[in-house]
Amino acid sequence: MSHGPDLSRAIARVPHGMPMKLIVWCSGVLFAGIFGAHWVYAQWPERAMVDFLQNTVFWMGVSQGGFMLAVALTLTKGRWGRALKRIAESFAIMMPVLYIGLLTFLLIGGIEVFPWVEEARNHTLPAHKAVYLTEPFFIVRQVVGIGLLIWLDWKYIQASWRPDLGKMAEQLGDDAPGWYGYFTKGWKGLEAEIEASEVAQRKWGAIVAIAYSLVFSVVSVDLSMSLAPHWFANMFPAWFFMSSMWSGMVAIGLFSLLAGRWLHINYLLTPSLYHDLGKLIFAFCMFWGYTTYAQYLAIWYGNMTEETGFILLRTQLDPWAGLSKVVVMVCFFMPWTLLLSRSMKKIRSSFLAVSALIFVGIWLERFVVMVPSIWKGSELPIGMGEILMPLGFGATMVLLVCWVLSKIPATPVTDKMFAPNDLEVHVHPSHGHHAAK
Repeated sequence: MSHGPDLSRAIARVPHGMPMKLIVWCSGVLFAGIFGAHWVYAQWPERAMVDFLQNTVFWMGVSQGGFMLAVALTLTKGRWGRALKRIAESFAIMMPVLYIGLLTFLLIGGIEVFPWVEEARNHTLPAHKAVYLTEPFFIVRQVVGIGLLIWLDWKYIQASWRPDLGKMAEQLGDDAPGWYGYFTKGWKGLEAEIEASEVAQRKWGAIVAIAYSLVFSVVSVDLSMSLAPHWFANMFPAWFFMSSMWSGMVAIGLFSLLAGRWLHINYLLTPSLYHDLGKLIFAFCMFWGYTTYAQYLAIWYGNMTEETGFILLRTQLDPWAGLSKVVVMVCFFMPWTLLLSRSMKKIRSSFLAVSALIFVGIWLERFVVMVPSIWKGSELPIGMGEILMPLGFGATMVLLVCWVLSKIPATPVTDKMFAPNDLEVHVHPSHGHHAAK
């Protein structure tokens, strides 16, 4: 049987504290984000509310979309990205925070930002929309849908972490954190637990994959599309949940490049791994471009008033037309061109730069899709608040992910998929040279 890489370095670091510098910086950025939100709200309450909603939707996509990479690796038995699997799983820790924040926002009056609320109260919504767009039903969909997805994420995480934490508990003895016992209750021995974990991960992973596509389809319609309640696009839900996966993979690339050394897994993050991740990001870039154009094309040749108004506002009218062109450039043309190069994917600094570009581009895309439906001012609503607010969300996620990864192995140390497949045949060209006759 083939053996995988030496994972002793990843095991030796568990558990350990978070760097104080990281805590200080992230806490400062978090408070700056809160300040930015209050600053915008004091001047333009409705603008602040849609900004908060847009950031919640974006970071929910990063969190759950990143988690879906772990699910995909499990269901496809992908070996190439195993070093990133634990980072992907830890992204899900942000989902409960966003869930609580979203429900609090809606219940304390944030639901008023949706134009259909007033129309529903005045009974001016079309009958087929009035059935779906009601305040109680809207709240219930968020509570049940996102809550169910978080619970399913947790069941998958329990199955995935159990063998690792059991191994660590045996190794650490009395020094093992007490909460490890929650994951290792009824421990049956490492080999048996590894086998059971693989079966459970595939079961829960399949359920999560189905739930993700359904729940995020509803989320896309409820939290994004319904800001323009008289506009619709049939491809929008699939475009939304696939681009959320894209944002999650890009964020995993950024985080692993920046935190790999601290996590003691930098030696596992090889150029080959980033080459593979880069190819996947490149594929999603092409999918985003295809589905974006496909939606635009259908609306353009259909030329129906309820659909074209949404597009015309964003592509032809100020202050949005210029920003829409920027989004197309940084989400498609620039990364598509750059990621054609192998070296751009394999060299850390270049891959970091391309990933950062795409990450900002996806945030701007969510901004262009959601904010113009509410903000009717003549100037582009991007100021100090719009810059600080997403940074605050990001700092919160970095703190949570780093906290989780400081308590557990930062890579799945008991995962058999780290070992190469004995059934795979690798053919290498000969390095010898035949003498010319």
